[in-house]
Amino acid sequence: MILLFRIKSIKILLMFLVCILIVKESFSQDENNYSLKLRSDQRVSIYINSIFISEGISFDTTLKSGSYNFSFSFSEGTIWPSLVLDTVINLSCDTVIHISAPVKIRITSNPDDAKVFHNSKLYGYTPGTFILRDYLSKDSSIITLQKGGYLSSGIPMKSDTASKTYHVNLIPDGQNDNHSFINRNLKYFILGSAAIFGGLSSYFKQVANDYYLGNSSSEEVMNKVRRYDNLSAAFSVLLQIDFGILIYLLLTE
Repeated sequence: MILLFRIKSIKILLMFLVCILIVKESFSQDENNYSLKLRSDQRVSIYINSIFISEGISFDTTLKSGSYNFSFSFSEGTIWPSLVLDTVINLSCDTVIHISAPVKIRITSNPDDAKVFHNSKLYGYTPGTFILRDYLSKDSSIITLQKGGYLSSGIPMKSDTASKTYHVNLIPDGQNDNHSFINRNLKYFILGSAAIFGGLSSYFKQVANDYYLGNSSSEEVMNKVRRYDNLSAAFSVLLQIDFGILIYLLLTE
């Protein structure tokens, strides 16, 4: 009887331990599962790790924590017959993500040739038409225009941004304006001084030639020839320095 009682006690204990393990495993699984809610402004086909999951404008599911490859295929309401947006979602908490179809917009600016950035990616230069394929975010994003000598300007991305044309008047940067003003006036000064140096170099060279070709070849005349030749050479060096500075300013603009 005692042995039978001990066996039953051991069985009860084992069953109790098994129940504890099952409950613990259940809680552990719940702790590693997170809800994922996807919301789209257009009808979209959703693929997870290349497997078709759902189609519509909303999708709710529960997944284990980890990284998942999502593909969103837009086929209605866009300017393309079909366009796929791929992204990786790292799930580590309950997450809600808004999906927007890639948009096509045209941007012009004054002046032209401004760089167009979206999500830190260079898309091109103005004027131009741009297709923003990586428009996937929880919040609204901004298209940024940048050009040397002008302040950066932004275009907020909204639900009605697609298929629109935007014109941006860039505002000059005051410091760069002052710098450009100085460079411009310095170039005019260098051009004027170069003309003067070139004229003086030619004049003194002509005077030296006149003395050298004269009938007299006395020591006094030869001293004058050497003096005017040296003046001509000095102004010629100054002329070359001016040209060097001018070329540098042109190359650094």
